[in-house]
Amino acid sequence: MNFICSSPDLNLSGANQLLASLLQGFIEHGHSAEWVITSHEGNGDSGWLNASGLKLINLPRTPLNAVRDRQQHLIDRLNQASPCLYFPNFDFDMMWAIPAFPVNCRSVFIFHSDDPVYYQAVKDHGKNLDAIVCVSAYLASKLQRLWPQWKDRIHHIPFGVTIPLAEIEPARSTSADGLLEVVYCGRLAHEQKLIGDLADIILKCHERNLPIQFHIAGTGPDETEFFQKIAAPLSTGSAIRHGLVSNENVQILLRRSHIFILTSAYEGLPVSLLEAMAAGCVPVVTRVASGIPEVITHGTNGFIFPIHDTAAMVEQLAMLAENREEVVATAHAAKKRIAEGNYTRTASVSDYLVLCETLTHQKNTPRKYNRAVLPPNYRLTNRLKSLFNRLS
Repeated sequence: MNFICSSPDLNLSGANQLLASLLQGFIEHGHSAEWVITSHEGNGDSGWLNASGLKLINLPRTPLNAVRDRQQHLIDRLNQASPCLYFPNFDFDMMWAIPAFPVNCRSVFIFHSDDPVYYQAVKDHGKNLDAIVCVSAYLASKLQRLWPQWKDRIHHIPFGVTIPLAEIEPARSTSADGLLEVVYCGRLAHEQKLIGDLADIILKCHERNLPIQFHIAGTGPDETEFFQKIAAPLSTGSAIRHGLVSNENVQILLRRSHIFILTSAYEGLPVSLLEAMAAGCVPVVTRVASGIPEVITHGTNGFIFPIHDTAAMVEQLAMLAENREEVVATAHAAKKRIAEGNYTRTASVSDYLVLCETLTHQKNTPRKYNRAVLPPNYRLTNRLKSLFNRLS
């Protein structure tokens, strides 16, 4: 099978990491895979990408507003590669071109998150998609309720991660009187990630002089404000700023940490959470609707708290700092959950291949228009309305 995915860029993100892992898995099974970068600049930062055999293609440079040209460049590439399976990855402009795709090209949309933008994408394009793959059972069930007419196209395949080899010993300290190492790996943003809550947790632990050290790996739009807020813990070493970290170094950081922390308002199924549990970190996270409740049983293989309940999360960290035996037992259960719960990369790749093989033998979904459609944000009426609103 030929697999083609597209995205506007190659920035390091959970969605891009998942797709890179999938494509590498497809290649290892003897299939071909390529990644098309569709931004108007025609480039992308692939420094984090470690996928042997994956072909990267940059569309020709175009003016920013020449979305029709970029859509046509993608259509041309799909015509050359067909028969193929197409995965749009946060590439909503290109999804408007699906009606003009070759008849032997199947479109598979991965529903990554409980973010409204994904629901809008299904509302706009569900009629033209051959499959919608949700990363959690919660999302799959919700979509089937919202769009029962597409129920047969909606599937649930969770993310899969690699379990560290048994011979790779964790670098974390097992000393009862050592620091409890807590890691956050993700985007530093108030929207969705609620990093203001994370800052409050760090400050409260610092003020109580708890034997805890926080490691912050990641960048984002609100990082300056975040690090200003935790200036005191940073100055004493209670918090360490790591910046943008390669995936290889993230794995090292996870293996040396005891706790993985997440304060999000919503998620799909966080790749970082699965990687942390696979590495033997104990998750201390918020009770978002999607994904996390399917993976974590509170008090058994991790700890889940109401969104914004930073006081309870601090108390849990304080208790774990005093009880390293519980940390070890919970970490073991967390790792076992990933290994035995269908959250491995092997299981995920296998499930996708079964689905894609089925799609190649089905009739393609009837498509409305049979031509590429200009995305709403580029349409003249919308641009004029936006201009009028700015002037009024």
